[in-house]
Amino acid sequence: MRVEFCESQSGIGIPYPAVERTDGHSNYGYFDLKRKPDLIDTVVELQDSLELMALVREMNDPRSVVRSLACEKALSENRDPVFQWKLTSFVRLSFEILAWNFAKDNYRKLYDQFADSATPHLLSDLISIEFEVDPANFVDHQKNGWSLTIWNNGYGRTGDEARSNWATGVRLVEQFFAYQRMRWQGELDKGLVTVS
Repeated sequence: MRVEFCESQSGIGIPYPAVERTDGHSNYGYFDLKRKPDLIDTVVELQDSLELMALVREMNDPRSVVRSLACEKALSENRDPVFQWKLTSFVRLSFEILAWNFAKDNYRKLYDQFADSATPHLLSDLISIEFEVDPANFVDHQKNGWSLTIWNNGYGRTGDEARSNWATGVRLVEQFFAYQRMRWQGELDKGLVTVS
């Protein structure tokens, strides 16, 4: 399993509106799944993926110190002659405590904790997980900070094998955030300003 950390300049404004893209695909906009968890079952991108839905549900648990901002997944052909299929997904997230989003290093620390716990030597090389820190604008608070996109990739000789490897990676990330929820849940009781 490959685990990586990087930075991008692909920013996000929170909340963001729904838009119809020129390629005919829709971006359905931001849903506050932390405050309205019943909406998780209506998110189009999650409809055929129980694993991704479980991850988003975990991130938006009322006691979680993170919240999801966006998600997507796609199965595509891979350029490798043996492992010809790749299933990719991403979930973009922010810390629920607003001030934690102002220090990019907080996301690096989160990645370091994940990398330490992921035990890469026990999982397939056909799984990759990337933590990508991105600029973010918290519109309602008129503050700039950072968010994190977690990319999960599963590769395989068939679409089913790619999906199986991808699902293993997604479950690993979900378990990591379940641990983070238990570890940090008391922080939400301190009366600190939250994203919403």
